[in-house]
Amino acid sequence: MTPNIFFASDFHYAHKNICRGTSSWSNEEGKCRNFNTIEEMNSAIIKSINSRVQADDILYHLGDWAFGGWENIWNFRKQIVCQNIINIDGNHDEHIIKDKFFPFLEKQEGVIYELESNINRLWKGYKQEEDVTAKDFFKETHNLLYLEFDKQKIILSHEPFEIWRDKDKGSIHLHGHVHHGLDNSELNTKYKRKDVGWNGQIYSLDEVLEDMKDRDINFHH
Repeated sequence: MTPNIFFASDFHYAHKNICRGTSSWSNEEGKCRNFNTIEEMNSAIIKSINSRVQADDILYHLGDWAFGGWENIWNFRKQIVCQNIINIDGNHDEHIIKDKFFPFLEKQEGVIYELESNINRLWKGYKQEEDVTAKDFFKETHNLLYLEFDKQKIILSHEPFEIWRDKDKGSIHLHGHVHHGLDNSELNTKYKRKDVGWNGQIYSLDEVLEDMKDRDINFHH
């Protein structure tokens, strides 16, 4: 069975300032998610993922995975059913980019086992002497990624580009980072650029293609 493809960005798991009830930002308007507690926000993020993305599906996450200490990279990951998460580096993913070593995972009989995890196959085959690092929690990690589905090219990055590869040939650019602050811009309404940052929604490949099919191709460089 062909896996379903999904896209999202900027989960910001456990980020207190993006949660309205715990934020210390002086100007919350347009910046904060409408949750009273971090626990409420975290639960909503996990539920939104697991309700759509199944174990054998593929989820492309376009950066800014988790906050509140490097342990939360794992605390978040272990609650997600999907086995195939591909992360694009975000500006707040420094522990993933640096491939932070995780010393707190149990080691039994020469194999590393996850703690309280529902992703049973993740550590199969790891030797006791091998380090477990942040990148091991993902199927792949990239700074930038070029995809193609049935001849439709899609460019994935954390930050939005004004110009991207094959833009003038109809390629689609998906991004995050700006938390839908550019949704009313010409590139994100008329042309083939889309913010897939998390706002309660996980976007499927079919939904992206449907959204983009009637948008214009921008031939200006």
